[in-house]
Amino acid sequence: MLPKNYKHTGADECDASGWYGEETLDVEAVHAMAPGAKIRYYASSSCFDTDFLTTLEKVVDENKASIVTNSWSDVEANESADNVAAYEQVFLQGA
Repeated sequence: MLPKNYKHTGADECDASGWYGEETLDVEAVHAMAPGAKIRYYASSSCFDTDFLTTLEKVVDENKASIVTNSWSDVEANESADNVAAYEQVFLQGA
């Protein structure tokens, strides 16, 4: 369930309907591997790195998850050095 204040942005660049299948598959896979797990779903506002980073920062700040999984439709080689550094920083903080 999405939070009340959730707002999808970047609809022209980010086809949210395309995410539905991927997100559903991810949650179903976690349920299959760990049927007793308490799953928290975090949604980003768009498919842009700034929104992904904001969401990951929220996951880290709330400190409610011991394992985090996500799927991206891009490869690391397409990321800028600044974005890689930002992701590494939030991942290290979470660890």
